[in-house]
Amino acid sequence: MAKLRTKILNKEYSSDEFANKLYQATDSKTGWIAKLGHYRDLIVHYVPLSQASNYSSLLQKYVDINNEKKLPSVMLPIPDNPLEIMDVRNNSSHLSSKEINQEEFLEKVKQDLKESINKTDALKYCSDSMSKLMELSTNLLKYASIKSDIINIPKEDLISFKVIEE
Repeated sequence: MAKLRTKILNKEYSSDEFANKLYQATDSKTGWIAKLGHYRDLIVHYVPLSQASNYSSLLQKYVDINNEKKLPSVMLPIPDNPLEIMDVRNNSSHLSSKEINQEEFLEKVKQDLKESINKTDALKYCSDSMSKLMELSTNLLKYASIKSDIINIPKEDLISFKVIEE
């Protein structure tokens, strides 16, 4: 992607709308493709997500369905900025020589749990990224020299679910 960005997109992004979108998506600081790559690098090369920051709890919450019913749900908060965590780990500043007493530690855990509710959910992030990748793939089709077949999934092959009322 880096070579594509420097050799092709850098020249084409001002004249082609799709190239401009791809150029922005691959920007190392703000692009969604770059951020997805940073998460991948964080997990593969640096540290598992469960150890990437102070919070690593799977949270249970309830989602409103129609103002009357709530559906139980789980959330796995992930760090907002994986590149920042990699920078901290590269500089070894995540290591601390001072001891933390148990009360300070428990207070920190409580604070992290409160903040976790506002963090990005791993499953939602994956779903959003997959949607963006599908849109990107669809947009790339017009540039392909070999045309692909459109895959149609018949209605009878789709699975649906209903909320069961108690």
